[in-house]
Amino acid sequence: MVYDRASHAYKEFTFEGAEVTDGQMFTLGLQNFHFKNFKDIFNIDLAEVEANMKPRIIATSCRGVLEEYLSERQHLDHQNGERLAVL
Repeated sequence: MVYDRASHAYKEFTFEGAEVTDGQMFTLGLQNFHFKNFKDIFNIDLAEVEANMKPRIIATSCRGVLEEYLSERQHLDHQNGERLAVL
C-alpha cells in the first residue's frame, strides 16, 4: 500500500504482487482505534463492511497477540516486504 500525505490519497494497493481490484474481499485484523475510524482511514463505511461479514473481536490487546505469536515462532527471519509506504 502506498499513501501520499500531500494529496491525502492512496496511490497503490497490491497484494502478493497483484493489484487489488474493487471486487476482491480480504479478512484483516485491526486495533480498535482503526476499526472505530474505518471511514476516515479507509474511506469505506462500516455498514458496507458489516454487509459482507459481521466484525468480531478476537483479542483484547495487540500486545497479547504479539506475545502469543512470538512465543510460538522463535527465531523468525526478518524480510522487508515494504508493506506500507508513506510518501
